[in-house]
Amino acid sequence: MNYYRSISFTLIALVLLCCQPDEFPALGAREPIVPKLAGTWTLSKVVQRDNDAERKGFPSFAQLQDITNDFAFKDFKLVLSVSGNAPATFTVQAGNSPNIIGSGISSGNWSVDDVNYPSKITFSGSSGTSIELGSFAGLNNGEMIFKLIRTQPKAGVPEAVVTYQYSFTKE
Repeated sequence: MNYYRSISFTLIALVLLCCQPDEFPALGAREPIVPKLAGTWTLSKVVQRDNDAERKGFPSFAQLQDITNDFAFKDFKLVLSVSGNAPATFTVQAGNSPNIIGSGISSGNWSVDDVNYPSKITFSGSSGTSIELGSFAGLNNGEMIFKLIRTQPKAGVPEAVVTYQYSFTKE
């Protein structure tokens, strides 16, 4: 019986010794996001999402449509400049592409809703246009995503009708 007791004691001691909390290394300083947005961005892909079809549970081919080649979207270039870690100016070179920033806006200032964790970019020219910023994950690889949601009032409340996802690559 003492043999089993000593084995039990040994197993319990091993379990207790193995269950020590791990030490995590320090994360380091946070890299600012805004300077990563600076540069010349070319529109590479446009996907249109039919939000109503999605709500109704239609198949994915009815919900998502790649419309990149339906218009000259690949002509669109966006140049963002920064000053220090803050947004500064922008210019649009739309070419034959629809101007996704807004009709008649070719340059101006841009801003973000939060310098540390931006989720929206606002372009101010003749009028202000806000566009949702996608994930930060691709910025280090020269990829940026904008989301633009078109709404329509339904019972006095804006309802998302179509969502456009614009994928950019950095030159």
